[in-house]
Amino acid sequence: MKRITTCAKLETPSRVNAEFSIVFVDAAEIASVNERYLDHSGPTDVITFDYRAGAGSCAASGDWTMAELFVCLDIARSASEQFGNSHSREVILYLVHGVLHLCGYDDHDPQDRRRMKQREQEILCELDREFDLDEVIGSDADS
Repeated sequence: MKRITTCAKLETPSRVNAEFSIVFVDAAEIASVNERYLDHSGPTDVITFDYRAGAGSCAASGDWTMAELFVCLDIARSASEQFGNSHSREVILYLVHGVLHLCGYDDHDPQDRRRMKQREQEILCELDREFDLDEVIGSDADS
């Protein structure tokens, strides 16, 4: 398993600063994190830990958002094959999903899930205009 950790800083259009770590893990490690910290069994695609006191919408806070996003590269690889996406595009989808959780989006009920998926697609379309999403995540993520 190759563990890649990086730190990202974003400045959103509303001038909110955010800082978080991205941790790329395999299915076994994300399953362990999922069980240990969330009391869920098995692997998942992305887990977002928001370490802000009183975590809420990033649009409501001018403070730095300290968070970790755990992204499972094994799940991304399987999903990319299943849905016909590139591995890179699938990883970026998980990153967008995790950041949306930091911004107060939720996906526990169908209405919230639809709202979140719609926002994911809007963001992916915006990113597609600026970047080749199929090439953003380099070959290190495929190892």
